[in-house]
Amino acid sequence: MVTPGPVSFREMREHNDLPYINQLPPELLGLIILQHNHWGSYWELLSLRGVCKFWLEVIDGTPELWIRLSLSFNVGLISLIIKNSKSLPLMVWYDEDGYLGDDQPALQERITSILSRTAMSSGRWRSLSYTASSESNHSQILGLPLHNLQDLDISLSGNLAHTAPLNAPNLKTISVHRCSLNWSSISHLRLLNIHQNTEGPTVEAIKNILKASPDLEVLTICCNWANLDIPVDPNPINLPKLQDIHFADVSVKVYSHLLNLIVAPNLATFSFIGVNKSTSQSEDFTPIFAAAGRFIGSNRDCPNSSSFALGILSLPSKLYIKIRDGIVGVQTGVWSDGGVGLNDRLRYTAAALEGFGKTFSNKIKNVGLRSYGNGDLGSYCRILHSYLPAVEELNIAGLPDEYADVKAVMETLSMPSSPEEGSFWLLPNLVSLRLRVSTQVQHDDILKIVEARRANTGAKSINHITLHTGQVNRAVFEKLKGFVECLELVEVKII
Repeated sequence: MVTPGPVSFREMREHNDLPYINQLPPELLGLIILQHNHWGSYWELLSLRGVCKFWLEVIDGTPELWIRLSLSFNVGLISLIIKNSKSLPLMVWYDEDGYLGDDQPALQERITSILSRTAMSSGRWRSLSYTASSESNHSQILGLPLHNLQDLDISLSGNLAHTAPLNAPNLKTISVHRCSLNWSSISHLRLLNIHQNTEGPTVEAIKNILKASPDLEVLTICCNWANLDIPVDPNPINLPKLQDIHFADVSVKVYSHLLNLIVAPNLATFSFIGVNKSTSQSEDFTPIFAAAGRFIGSNRDCPNSSSFALGILSLPSKLYIKIRDGIVGVQTGVWSDGGVGLNDRLRYTAAALEGFGKTFSNKIKNVGLRSYGNGDLGSYCRILHSYLPAVEELNIAGLPDEYADVKAVMETLSMPSSPEEGSFWLLPNLVSLRLRVSTQVQHDDILKIVEARRANTGAKSINHITLHTGQVNRAVFEKLKGFVECLELVEVKII
């Protein structure tokens, strides 16, 4: 073991002069600290200020480090942020939960003191997250001149209408929870999110916002039980940049009217979640699915796409109809406390497919069906036949341990319709089947549909089969190899 010798004072001084980071240009050191402090922790920042005078000067001279302001900070930190951020836009949080509990006089005194230091900076606020009780004096914050505010998020403890106009001419995104605003003062939005708002806005107010926001990209409305205003403006609302529509727990009658007015040629996702609170209050969701079908069909005029894939998930608690083309997906869902019956789900599906229009319907070549295993999927074949004449491939799956849905589809497509209906074959252009079942299920029913459609001129022969998991009898396997051009087995056991 080598014992180090004594260290001279000169060596100690030279060692202390070696931190090369202090030799970096102040701008570069500031960028390094900014990258390290990307979460915006002032606790870390204040610790770094104490390293040395050089670091303190660099940190205080880098305004990008001081753009997050919470009104729950202590007065000294707030003053430091206002000073060091210089003229940069600020992200501001106002949350009364961080104050002095239920001591309202102390809370008000605290707010007044802080606002006296921050109000002059309100013209620099770029975003504001505002959380307060419904009894608060909201004008203290929302009444400030917020000339450069772009993002506003309001959440109140109880429903309230704040009727004073917002002085925020550059507002782009707004999310409100339990708060209704002076909606006529709001325009040119890119995102509108309204949640649990019993004070409004009315549908007419929403329509006026949409008309005044031609660049809107996202529209989300949840638990807003507005009444349908009379008279109703029937003029369409053109929103060429709208990408997402999400409605949940709202009136079908009211919002289907709104949906029928929206023209959104670039819509990517549409979802509607409805809740039937009781049998007496249950609503007919047909208009919603009809609107969804219109969105799907009108938004797929893609000259480079000759075919599309459609996915249908049918459960008592939900119904999804989704386009799976690798680029966009439009879906609508229905949720119900008591469940939605098969006949209702079939009617909703038909409404959506009818809304596609003939041009788009003729481009759908692949359909995926999935259910929960009670044989419901067999009933969908007739609807597919009525609205999607060009279907060439079916992809069928029940729940992992069920076979009833696959079996029901096989039986439905293995024979023509009744003589009373004209004895026609459903999905006459079908040439490919993809089936997914549990490991214990035998695929022997597949032979029946292959032989039946092979022997009749009213339908094309099945020439491509893919089986996922399950089992297949060796004799059936040998016959299938002789009947089809391509037989693909994935984790299938031959017995």
